[in-house]
Amino acid sequence: TYPESTVNITNCTISKNNMGLYGTYNPGSSTSVITVRNTILYGNTTKDSEMTGIVNITMTNSLLEKDDLSYYNASTFLIDKSPFVDINNNDFTLKNDLYTIDTGIGAYYAVSGGDLLLDKDLNGNPRVVGKSIDLGAFESSSVYTNFYQPTNGVLDVKKGATGSGDCSSWSNAAPELADVLK
Repeated sequence: TYPESTVNITNCTISKNNMGLYGTYNPGSSTSVITVRNTILYGNTTKDSEMTGIVNITMTNSLLEKDDLSYYNASTFLIDKSPFVDINNNDFTLKNDLYTIDTGIGAYYAVSGGDLLLDKDLNGNPRVVGKSIDLGAFESSSVYTNFYQPTNGVLDVKKGATGSGDCSSWSNAAPELADVLK
């Protein structure tokens, strides 16, 4: 057997990958531990739930695709729509999204060896714009603004809604009340 495999993943974007976190696992090791923080896992072919029991994964303050519930906990966001500007053309910069913009925890980044004041994201932008670091490998150039604007004083919210989510009508209701209240 190989020695223990320990992997720390902080402020990364893992998308359109056919291995998900499985690619970080050392199959010959007796114990593998993966710690994921401030990271986005979305649009991968192999869902990380397929690794259950193979490796010990701790996921904190990260974004996970809704159909991959294996590591969901109170500090992990689940989404069903891409958080990226254009995933089909490999543009993984962030949309104006309440789950990704300013939701990272700077201490996780710093403990991993990052410098919030001096580091740049993958596009060469400052690592922090706004009140906090963003999730993933790219920092948005704007601060998140809640786009929910009442129509005649009404915000439509419907569990599991699949429309635009802008609350402008029942067919475009926000899928979660918590989203509207942030």
